[in-house]
Amino acid sequence: MTSTDFPKPTLIPVNGVELEVFEAGRENAGRPIVLCHGWPDHAFTWRHQMPALAAAGYHVIRTRSSTSPPS
Repeated sequence: MTSTDFPKPTLIPVNGVELEVFEAGRENAGRPIVLCHGWPDHAFTWRHQMPALAAAGYHVIRTRSSTSPPS
């Protein structure tokens, strides 16, 4: 994965809502690292760090934060 190959999102149901999650380095499942951002940034903000962390042996998990309440 390069910084131009941003991962496709996966929807994960959690407590009645679906979280949009972007992952890299799934083969490193025993070494998770979760990336967070603040508003108004997007998961794409981490496009350069995700491949570097995956290459370093981490399972990188990036959720999309939203200011919208669940419907």
